[in-house]
Amino acid sequence: KVVEKLRDVVLTRQEVQNHIVPAYRRFPGDIGYVVIPTLWVQDMDEQVNGALTDLVAEGPLNGLILDVRSNGGGWLYVLSGLLSHFTRGQAGVFFNRDTVRPLEIGAPAGPDLRDLKIVVLVDGETASYAEVLAAVLQHEKQALVVGTRTAGNTETTYAYTLSDGSRFWLAQEGFRLLNGANLEGHGVEPNVTVDVDWTHYSEDDDPQLLEALRLLGAGPK
Repeated sequence: KVVEKLRDVVLTRQEVQNHIVPAYRRFPGDIGYVVIPTLWVQDMDEQVNGALTDLVAEGPLNGLILDVRSNGGGWLYVLSGLLSHFTRGQAGVFFNRDTVRPLEIGAPAGPDLRDLKIVVLVDGETASYAEVLAAVLQHEKQALVVGTRTAGNTETTYAYTLSDGSRFWLAQEGFRLLNGANLEGHGVEPNVTVDVDWTHYSEDDDPQLLEALRLLGAGPK
């Protein structure tokens, strides 16, 4: 048994700042990989913009993997900001009993990656606007979706504060792709189904990630 010498450590007591951030890296073959854990973080679109900017600054990319597995959705403006790197114009419509309004995608604040090959990783917990992200890229950009069918829970909910101070959330708006497809109750069907629990694997042997790399022409990691 090795006994280490005693040493002094100075600790400074401060408030812990918990901030969810995207993870990103470049794989061999110049394949970018960005994990987008949620769309509920208000600056997630800006953070992903920074990640994409860093990846492009390292050199040209031959493909990009967007990982939205277990992403439960979030803010519409975050969705729009993310999509702006990959597509333009109308990407679908939101609808309720009375009105229809388009999902319009403008120019991005960062890299224009419309010509880049994209693979999107999804699972059964990919929901709401994360599903919309995957579906729009699949149908409008011909991105390949890998994993398992998504949750099929894409209705937009609105919050109402009641007189007793409680809050009531009501699903009152649906979403359709430009081809008329409604994801509610159906979800996004992967182009390539890899039906495994990816959380049981490390990044080095994740079957869904390995399939995404293969589809983009990358060899073994």
